Amino acid sequence: MVKKKKTENGAGRKGVIVFILILAVALVFTIGGGREEPPPAEQMQHPPQEQQLVMGLYPVLPLPADSEPGRVKIVEFLSFYCDNCYRFNPIKHQLKSRYGDALELELVPIVWGEQSIKTVEAYIIAERMGLGTEMADAMFRARFEEGRDIGDIEVLVSLARELGLGEEFEKQLRSGAAQAEAQENIRRAVSYGVEETPTLIVNGNIMLNPHPTGDDVVAMARNLEKLIQELL
Repeated sequence: MVKKKKTENGAGRKGVIVFILILAVALVFTIGGGREEPPPAEQMQHPPQEQQLVMGLYPVLPLPADSEPGRVKIVEFLSFYCDNCYRFNPIKHQLKSRYGDALELELVPIVWGEQSIKTVEAYIIAERMGLGTEMADAMFRARFEEGRDIGDIEVLVSLARELGLGEEFEKQLRSGAAQAEAQENIRRAVSYGVEETPTLIVNGNIMLNPHPTGDDVVAMARNLEKLIQELL
């Protein structure tokens, strides 16, 4: 009788163990079936830059659009001390050459912190005299290729002379004739919420800057051209 009881107890324990194992397996399958498998690696990668939607990368400001058929208007807030502005400078020349009169580009130079506002004044005066683009190129070249102090009035006067701008340019720069307009540029940037340069305002309310593309100016320019093509 004792032997028979021991056998029954052993069979009971085996039954409990089997039941626990079956329950564990069922639980694993239940949990596994409810879990979403991660997508393949190729689906997790970001799409190539040229496939991304431009309007998804850049905000539309709560401002009225300023556009006309067959033309795109771009206002560029820039600083002549800004390396990204320097990188974008030849690209915008290429875009202007490519799209001609269909692309209207307005440069609005500003300064940050201790940067000299005389660089802004120098551009404004040169622009009045019909050589704004040339003066902008000269200041970028002096700053980033020649290592010159473009905040120094003597350097700015020298650059202007190389462009054929003489005594009248120097007189206006030294007298602060463009100071009020230079300050207005900064107020204008603040009104748009500009926080970095270059910042582009396209058709009055689409804001582009290098931040959404990881400070990649070339990628920003590709998106800009895609946007231009969509708006034309």
